[in-house]
Amino acid sequence: MLKTKGKMPISLLVLVALLLGLLWYSSGSYRQVLAQSTSVRFAVIGDYGYAGTAESDVAKLVKSWNPNFIITVGDNNYESGAASTIDSNMGAPTNEFFPALGNHDWATSGAKPYIDYFLLPGKERYYDFTWGPVQFFAIDSDTHEPDGTSSGSIQGLWLQSLLGISTARWKIVYMHHPPFSSGGEHGSSSWMQWPYQSWGATAVLAGHDHDYERIIKNGFPYFVSGLGGKSIYSFGTTTVSGSQKRYNGDYGAMLVDASSTSITFKFINRKGSLIDTYTINATSSSDTTPPAVSIASPANGATVSGTVTVSANATDNVGVAGVQFKLDGANLGSEDTLAPYGVSWNTATTINGSHTLTATARDAAGNKTTSSALTLNVSNSGTGTQLISFNPVADTCVRAGTYASQNFVTSILLEEKNSNLDSYDRRMFLRFDLSSVSSTSVSSAVLKLYVASLVEGPAPIAVFPVTSNSWTETGITWNNQPAFGSQLLSTSLPTIGWASFNVTAFVNSQLAGDKKVSLMLWDTNQAIKLATFNSRENSLNRPVLEVTK
Repeated sequence: MLKTKGKMPISLLVLVALLLGLLWYSSGSYRQVLAQSTSVRFAVIGDYGYAGTAESDVAKLVKSWNPNFIITVGDNNYESGAASTIDSNMGAPTNEFFPALGNHDWATSGAKPYIDYFLLPGKERYYDFTWGPVQFFAIDSDTHEPDGTSSGSIQGLWLQSLLGISTARWKIVYMHHPPFSSGGEHGSSSWMQWPYQSWGATAVLAGHDHDYERIIKNGFPYFVSGLGGKSIYSFGTTTVSGSQKRYNGDYGAMLVDASSTSITFKFINRKGSLIDTYTINATSSSDTTPPAVSIASPANGATVSGTVTVSANATDNVGVAGVQFKLDGANLGSEDTLAPYGVSWNTATTINGSHTLTATARDAAGNKTTSSALTLNVSNSGTGTQLISFNPVADTCVRAGTYASQNFVTSILLEEKNSNLDSYDRRMFLRFDLSSVSSTSVSSAVLKLYVASLVEGPAPIAVFPVTSNSWTETGITWNNQPAFGSQLLSTSLPTIGWASFNVTAFVNSQLAGDKKVSLMLWDTNQAIKLATFNSRENSLNRPVLEVTK
């Protein structure tokens, strides 16, 4: 979506849009775009944001393909990502461009013109969306990214988590800086050499070097597509291992066709000449063998107390990607991706009595196996108090303005913002089921949320009681959101990490009733600051309501 209007030099973005009429109006979640079909055609353009004949030629080339949409691999706005050069001639509410940030887009502080210009899913700097059989993951590879650019960063863990739960046939990761490149100007970006293949990706697309290259590493394809129109670079004197095709003879773009049975990547120059083609087929030789997994300790029927180590044995014909332990069907800790597989469990956070423990192992192909369930008896006594942790049974966010009738279903992140523009307003809703608490009051109840990002810096937030518990994750929208009461408390979120909210009084009022607790979070100060939080679908640091009896 374009956020502003103005009269500035026409870029490739606008030329293609005007030529193709690439406009769509979203009525569903960005996580599941409207055009749901068994096939999709899209274009890939990189390093293009510089008005001139070359990018005009590339625009006409892309027009001739009639793609469903376009993704970009960065440098959307040369030279310095300034507001005065980013094109704003499109006044449509949404469009079919899904860009990735480049280093030139970051040259203006905070990449603000880019952020202001586009309205994109998630954090906007990095995000995902699904179209037909393909799920796309746009990554911010620039070192200015607040959430980091290492595989263990917030952004890296976000990608790993989403790839792990994705059910899409094809999973495309795209960014600006190429993990591998033979380009003479920049070359490989070592900090972006994440384990994409083992996480479950199909291919990685990038730009930055103004050339085209296809590289195969361990059977996994990496593409560099930086010939969108700015300039052309020479290749270096050293060719990276696995390089299969290199081209810098003219400008051009990539055309990708995907179906449920195959995905084909092509690079075509502006004269229409096919330079390279590469196809991945979904064949019967794909890994369909699930892992084997069993819980090693504790033993079935054991009585446990205090802190115990839960461990499992897991094997796979190719390799185990991770093991997730579950207690009574809810995640127990984070997924363990390294053998030996285990998790530390403080049983004092669990109600005394009988509980069920399982372990689910997965491999990189998405095959999963759940172990036989163990029955354990938790018995903690003599402490005088008991801390019980509850994860939400439902959580989601709603958005106002043009998104007021849109349901955002489930995501690994929740978003909150109070803006001066309705379409940017987001509220968060969470519901907890405390039916296992027999008493009608507790000594304390603290809501804990993990702040994943503060896009515009420290942000205020407030908690409100919701007395209706009839809303659902898949049905709630801004238009039908339940009523909420007077503010319970407010605070400021100074930094990324855990934030705590004391909601004891409201929890006790609900324990005297149906023992369901629904809460809404929103900033009432209109600070215009986006805050995101890990949701219950996240494998890490999920929301929790800690109740002390």
